[in-house]
Amino acid sequence: MNVIAVGVRVSYASDVNITLNPPIGGLLILLGAAALLIVLVIVLMWRVEVAMLRRRVAYGERHRRVQADALIDSEVMLSSVFDQAPQAILVIDRSGHIVRANDHAATIFAIPRPALIGSPVDNLIPGHALRSSIDPSLAQREVAAERDLPERPIYAMRSGQTFPIEIFSNWIEVGGEHLQVMMATDISRRSSAEQALRESEQRFRTIMANAPIGMALMSIEGRWLEVNQAICDITGYSRDELSQMRYQDGAHPDELALDLKMLDRLMAGEAPSYQSDRRVVRKNGGYLWVVLAVSLVRSNQGEPRYFIVQMKNAEERRKAEMALRDALALQSSIVSSAPTSIITTDASGLITSINRNAQRLLQYREAECVGQMSQVALHDQTELLLRSRLLMEEEDIEVLGDFEAVVAYASRGRQDQRPWTFIRKDGRGVPVLMSISALRDDVGIITGYLSIATDISVQKRHEVEMRAALTEKETLLREVYHRVKNNLQVVTSLFNLQLRTLPDSPARSALADAAGRVRAMALVHEKLYQSRSLAAIDLGAYLSDLVQRLAVSSGSVQRGIEVVCNSPPMPIGLDTAVPLGLIVNELFSNASKHAFANGRSGRIDITVGVTDGGVRIDVVDDGIGLPDDIGNLASTSLGLKLVRSLSSQLDASFDLQSGSGTRATLVLPVSRVVS
Repeated sequence: MNVIAVGVRVSYASDVNITLNPPIGGLLILLGAAALLIVLVIVLMWRVEVAMLRRRVAYGERHRRVQADALIDSEVMLSSVFDQAPQAILVIDRSGHIVRANDHAATIFAIPRPALIGSPVDNLIPGHALRSSIDPSLAQREVAAERDLPERPIYAMRSGQTFPIEIFSNWIEVGGEHLQVMMATDISRRSSAEQALRESEQRFRTIMANAPIGMALMSIEGRWLEVNQAICDITGYSRDELSQMRYQDGAHPDELALDLKMLDRLMAGEAPSYQSDRRVVRKNGGYLWVVLAVSLVRSNQGEPRYFIVQMKNAEERRKAEMALRDALALQSSIVSSAPTSIITTDASGLITSINRNAQRLLQYREAECVGQMSQVALHDQTELLLRSRLLMEEEDIEVLGDFEAVVAYASRGRQDQRPWTFIRKDGRGVPVLMSISALRDDVGIITGYLSIATDISVQKRHEVEMRAALTEKETLLREVYHRVKNNLQVVTSLFNLQLRTLPDSPARSALADAAGRVRAMALVHEKLYQSRSLAAIDLGAYLSDLVQRLAVSSGSVQRGIEVVCNSPPMPIGLDTAVPLGLIVNELFSNASKHAFANGRSGRIDITVGVTDGGVRIDVVDDGIGLPDDIGNLASTSLGLKLVRSLSSQLDASFDLQSGSGTRATLVLPVSRVVS
């Protein structure tokens, strides 16, 4: 190993002298220069890194500011979209409570927005808890997949009322919390519109199926899509046969080209519909004249969809038109020889024609009436005045003259047929039934009036005679009812006389029961001859009187038993009143005798009401109730046997219940009540 010696001499007085060996000194200089260069490079790289770091920091700060501004803008936009969305938006937590809602939600649910926050969603959508929207066992998997739930119409609550909504919901995860976002749309109007559309379509199909004329739907190509029975009757083909045919198959060859041309016009929009007389080729090879009306149905986009075809048998009309030509020649003779009085006038009431029957009835000659006399002169003036007052007071029709009173309805297009009194030339009144109608020209202006009157003198006389006979029969019937009532009262009196001679015994009790039954029947006849209608009595008044009399005769009031009868006015016939009165008599008597033993007080209620099952009558007491052997009692008690027999006679159901008292219920069919 070589040793290199370096000699150094240091002088503190003036300077430092370093003496190096030349080769070694050069090497050290190079090493120092290299170290200095390395330091410079490191410093330069550090300064570059610092500069780049500063640029990255400045860029990141600007980027963060841009992102923050974008985030703020995004939040503002999302908040605006949330608040102004046309659907109600609810954000619901896993417990089913609303954590956020927009203004539209407050509107459709009619609840202020602050009140919605924190409330259960079940309050708004009953039964729509989170478990009804998503299976809890699948919650995490579905949240992770963010699976949208399908739309489904349900019913929500608003101000205590339900209304249909359509919802769309989805699960989201925010800050580790699972929330459900639900969008709800009020579809009340749409549901109403859909329902109206269904009802309209149903009405159309009902009208089509039951129309007295032929109606059908025909495709653009001419195939029958749907036909009613009237079309089948006109053509002679069945529905199945027509479904395989085209319109062209049943059109008359001479008219087919014109029909196709008219259909083309409809397709081109040159006409909305057309109507004409056409001949239809029937299945048997014959022809039938029909009135054919065709219209085109287009889609909302204006595209032709199908034709509505209507056919009406015109054979009778065409025959009538041919007959009318012959009838016109005979019109004058028919009118003049008609058995009714026919008078025509102009619009002011001046007579323009009068047939022979009217001349005979009124004793005027044609020359005295036509162009000389107003129809008003033929009417009773007092009758015209009363008619004018009636029109003004009851129908608010202003009557400007006597003739206006005659034609008030006809001039307004209304049918008018009523009794009038014509005054003959000799001043005698003649009752007639007159119908009057307006005669109009082609544009609808009234040119005159046609009056057709029938002499009803004979009918009036018969009505007077029938009214007198009816009054006589009513008087006789009332007398019969009165006599029956008196006879029944005599029977009751005989029973009462016999009762005074009998000691307390089963015979006396049975006789008293029989007297009560006769009394109930007598009251029916008393009510009948006192009522306006001899065929029915008022059930409420009848039961009230019957119960009051039973309470007095049984001594219920003296024994401290309160008797209450509640029954609305309800007319019933004789065939119902008699057995019903006997039933109530038996039930009341049983309650009065047996329910309040040993001087016990209480209450008996007789209640009548109308239910879905019919007319219900309840006789209820708060007494001791029925004995335990009620089955044996029902088989041995004459009263209960009578009640069940009479109930069967009335087609009524009877039920007997015992508890804290006794309730007897009788349900009559509604048909037993006189309408």
